[in-house]
Amino acid sequence: MPPLCQQIKTEYEQLQALKEQLVLEYEKVKDSDDMNDWSVVKKLQTEWEHACANLEKKLYVSVERARELLGEKNVFGQEEVERIWGVRMEEVPEIPFSEAELRECKDTPYSRIGLSAFDSRNSR
Repeated sequence: MPPLCQQIKTEYEQLQALKEQLVLEYEKVKDSDDMNDWSVVKKLQTEWEHACANLEKKLYVSVERARELLGEKNVFGQEEVERIWGVRMEEVPEIPFSEAELRECKDTPYSRIGLSAFDSRNSR
């Protein structure tokens, strides 16, 4: 397994374990009115949210960040999709490639539609 994949797998497993711990702690204090009982739950929730955000950064790139990496004209956002194809998007999805993958395909001819990154994923 490539090192990045192994790292993501390990972080995901840690995230799952943290979630299980959070659920167990919640079950212990859910009927308590004492705020001190909830401190552990709040701490675990904060840890879980932070770990989740860090993992998402390795899996996805925002349109804004992709524009920084690939250049403004090479990344279509909500306005461009609506103007060019006439499709109204309620929300722009994150780009399902890591920053490293976007940097890797930046100078290839198919980087505008993600084919080079897709091909490199299939060859791993």
